[in-house]
Amino acid sequence: MQLRNPRNSVTLCAMVVCLLVGGASAFAASAEKNAHPAAKIKLELFVMSHCPYGVAAEKALLPLVKKYKEKIDFSLSFIAQNEEMQKEIEKSGEPLTTGGGGCSGSPDKGVGPFFSLHGPSEVEEDLRQVAISHHYPKEFINYLLCRADNYKDEQGWRKCAADAGIDAGKLSALAKSPETAEAFNTSIQKTWGLGIGSSPTLLVNGKRYNGRIDTFAYN
Repeated sequence: MQLRNPRNSVTLCAMVVCLLVGGASAFAASAEKNAHPAAKIKLELFVMSHCPYGVAAEKALLPLVKKYKEKIDFSLSFIAQNEEMQKEIEKSGEPLTTGGGGCSGSPDKGVGPFFSLHGPSEVEEDLRQVAISHHYPKEFINYLLCRADNYKDEQGWRKCAADAGIDAGKLSALAKSPETAEAFNTSIQKTWGLGIGSSPTLLVNGKRYNGRIDTFAYN
């Protein structure tokens, strides 16, 4: 990410350091000194929705994203494959992986044209999350935090939807819609194009963060 003002660049770098190693209070103090209110820290998180490491990353990051939403540009992308990607994986004989631990490996069967490491239920949850991000963006973070606590329960999404004020029947229909499938396919193509195959993977202002995401300090 290029910044026009070198002074602003230093400020943003300080904010990133505070976010990753200094905890919420230090981040808040640094954020207040940011001379360019329009500049945000860009956080891109790539996960499998049923990956325990990905869920741990969400539980660590999302409270910060929620608290400092005016200072953070957050996006969530998914790690899965469509039929074309699956054929490429089968042809190469090697799963897409970026190393560094987390969840990675050959995908299991999925839903429709999509495949994911943890099987059909993971694809279904991915699709629900995509639908919420598009149709209920204000409830997206709350839903993710709720789901992070009960992701092993295949029906737990119903409680999280209800808590967010989202009708379960409507959400189910949206998750099965062609529009959501298209949006999900766009998400996994972005992930594929970046060569990301391990959940979680975090990019901070376009640069890969190689530390442990689940140990972020948050108070």
